[in-house]
Amino acid sequence: MAKKKKTKVRETTKKPVAKKKKKRKILYGRILFACLFLAVIAYGVIYFLPQNIRSITVSGNDYLTEQEVIELAKLESYPSTYTNYGYKIKVELEKSPFIKKASVSKKWIFQVAIQIEENRPIFYDITKKKAVLEDGETIDGDFEIPLLINYTPDKIY
Repeated sequence: MAKKKKTKVRETTKKPVAKKKKKRKILYGRILFACLFLAVIAYGVIYFLPQNIRSITVSGNDYLTEQEVIELAKLESYPSTYTNYGYKIKVELEKSPFIKKASVSKKWIFQVAIQIEENRPIFYDITKKKAVLEDGETIDGDFEIPLLINYTPDKIY
């Protein structure tokens, strides 16, 4: 006996099917998770923003005291760590005639490290009644430095 082959019958006409509207399920779990996540983020921001600088280290200072450098940087009240940017502190420090160059870095979140290069007074010129700094700039002030009694041309120093 010969085996019969099964043939598939194809329907050439399709009946139109009405589309059913799918109901969307509200995913309360995901919405709750998203709200909690945003609440945790908001709490973290609020918690960390008012945090003040806890530690300030100053290096490279011989003539100026650490307290004077901190006052020049306007950090004497240990303000918020997020409102004091390194470049702002650097600009404040470099306004002083006693500082040639300053670099400010933040270590961790609440620590500020200040590295300065000082512009020290060399001598006090009695004829001009001004102190002369390393870079030749003259400033008013009474310092414990050598006195220059005789006239000296500006080219020498």
